[in-house]
Amino acid sequence: MSRLPTDHPEVHQQFMQGGFSVQLGSQNPFGRIPVDQTIEETVNRDTQTAGSTKGFSLKRAAVERYYLTSEYRSNYLKQLRRMVGHGMSHLSHPDLQMPRITRDEADALANGDGTLRKTNKAVLARELEKQVLPAETIPGPSATIIDGMSLVQKMKGNDQTFSQHAASALTQILHEGARSQRIDVVFDVYQEDSIKNAERANRGCTTGIQFRNISPGHRIQQWRKFLSSSANKANLIRFLVAEWKTPKLRERLNEKQLYVASEESCLHITKDQWAEVAGLQSNQEEADTRMILHAAHAAEEGYSAVVVTADDTDVLLLCLAFSADISCPLFQNCGMKNRVRYLDITKLHQALGDCVCNAVIGMHAYTGCDTLSAFTGRGKLRALKLIMRSEHFQEVFRKLGQSWELSMDLFKKLQAFTCKLYTATTTTEDINTARHQLFCAQCGELESSQLPPCKDCLFMHAMHANYQAGIWRASLQQHLGMAGPEMTMASSPWNGCGDLQPLRQCCSCCPATAAVDASSRNASA
Repeated sequence: MSRLPTDHPEVHQQFMQGGFSVQLGSQNPFGRIPVDQTIEETVNRDTQTAGSTKGFSLKRAAVERYYLTSEYRSNYLKQLRRMVGHGMSHLSHPDLQMPRITRDEADALANGDGTLRKTNKAVLARELEKQVLPAETIPGPSATIIDGMSLVQKMKGNDQTFSQHAASALTQILHEGARSQRIDVVFDVYQEDSIKNAERANRGCTTGIQFRNISPGHRIQQWRKFLSSSANKANLIRFLVAEWKTPKLRERLNEKQLYVASEESCLHITKDQWAEVAGLQSNQEEADTRMILHAAHAAEEGYSAVVVTADDTDVLLLCLAFSADISCPLFQNCGMKNRVRYLDITKLHQALGDCVCNAVIGMHAYTGCDTLSAFTGRGKLRALKLIMRSEHFQEVFRKLGQSWELSMDLFKKLQAFTCKLYTATTTTEDINTARHQLFCAQCGELESSQLPPCKDCLFMHAMHANYQAGIWRASLQQHLGMAGPEMTMASSPWNGCGDLQPLRQCCSCCPATAAVDASSRNASA
């Protein structure tokens, strides 16, 4: 390079004139890039193939033709793109680029396709667990309660017959409850009309081949695809319960007692016989709430401790809320494999206090769960800190779910909580006023998802949360007093079209005057 002016003066002159960089387009004069990078992004990029030259041939003649014709292929591709307008920056809007589309889809109360906006529930459980140390011993005799479908989902079912899978599932159940004298297996109920339909559709639970009749000798080929159908899960649960009742599998119980909750019935299976348990018959849909009912039943039967095996935030919060109503120590089995730990729910309840433990149920439903959307950018921890510092908000969320109807007085208090959730220093308690103040404070330079929902949308969300909290608060009831949202469909926050999709708002998206002005302008145009 030091002898470039004497050995190659023309190259030196080109460099001095700025020829060491290339400007690909005339739209961006500050977008010059190095020469070698230009070659990589133009000629080499247009002519490259997957796997370099190995991707199409290893013959020397073919490789030589590949390099000899690379310039011509690059020019032809460039002319073709110019003809069809592909890749021309002045024809594409920045808002239509994939990074912007991805960001917009993430910044919403609900997703763009109408599905529920999710939040990280696990951070709430991890924050609560910090209050106590894991338990070292479990008092005996104890009872173990297992989420049946969660256990089935963790198993590998490929290349097994259904009969072999039933035996493997029972083996896993006995392993989970090896230290207990009583084992309860609680399954979800898959109803056609359910408020969980939106979440199940998002998980793909209506796809896949449906098995109407499950035969013991049928070999499973696609286990995960089989479990993607809610109908298949319901049929599998019936088959598993029927297999566990057979004398061959009952022999494996030895002296243990097995309680299996399926649909609205519950079976008590021992080595010698099986029978239905009237005290555990229930129309509850979720296994989470029904596990609390089984925990209370085990405590009444005289067991010294109850261990709930479900690494789930919903179960943890339900155990906290009902710990005082269960007459024996309650533990939760968390973690997997060699990281298993036993969380002492009773001690955690004492550390947090009865008010917080009862309020956290309503707070969890209001800030987003499996059946409700979450507030964008407002996670569980921020809401938890608010209710931990305020006895007023603790009382608000203790009332959420106490009645199936949401009162306007309670909704006003929920508005005040939402205002604090978005702006900690605000003094307003009206959500529309808070939206306006936040918008003006940012001079309009903010995304719509950064604003809290309007009063109409928030009211529908609060109705959803009240109903879900009501279901959770009825965990100790065998039969819910309200069968479902269709009981009050006139005032229900679901659409009533058969699939129970949540309604987002009742009012119009824009004022009637604005709609009239827009239509008159279109007519005059």
